[in-house]
Amino acid sequence: MNTSFKFKLQKVLDYKELQEKQKMGEMANAMQLLQEEKKALDRLLMEKEWTFSQMNVQSSKGVQAGYLTQYNRYLESLNTFIDEQRTSLNLAENKVDRCRESLVEASVNKKIMDKLKEKYYHRFLYQINREQEKEVEDVVNFNTIKV
Repeated sequence: MNTSFKFKLQKVLDYKELQEKQKMGEMANAMQLLQEEKKALDRLLMEKEWTFSQMNVQSSKGVQAGYLTQYNRYLESLNTFIDEQRTSLNLAENKVDRCRESLVEASVNKKIMDKLKEKYYHRFLYQINREQEKEVEDVVNFNTIKV
C-alpha cells in the first residue's frame, strides 16, 4: 500500500504559483510608477500655482510688461508639461489596471489548481482508508474462519 501522496500536476501548480508571483511583482512596479507619476504631476501643479502667485505679486507692484510676458510664456510651458504629465499618469493608471486584471486571472488559475490538488488529496485519503478497512476486514475474516 502506497501511503505517500504525489500530485500528478504539481509542476503545473508550481508554474501557476510562479506566474502569480511574477504578476504580483509587475503590479508592484506599476503601482510604484503610478505613484511617481502622481508626485511629478503634483510638483508641476505646485510650480504653476507658485508661478501664478508670483506673477500676481509682481503685477501688483507695477513691473514691466516684458516680465509679465515671460511669466505668461513660462505658465504656458508649464501647462504643456502638465498636460503631458496627465497623459503619462493616465498611461500608468491603465497599466495598473491591466496588471491588476492579469494578477486576478493568475490568482484564479492558481486557486483552481490548489482546489484540484486538495480534491485529489482527499480522494487519495479516501482510497487509503478503504484499503485499510479492507485489510482489517480480511484479518477479521481470517480470524473468524480460523476459530
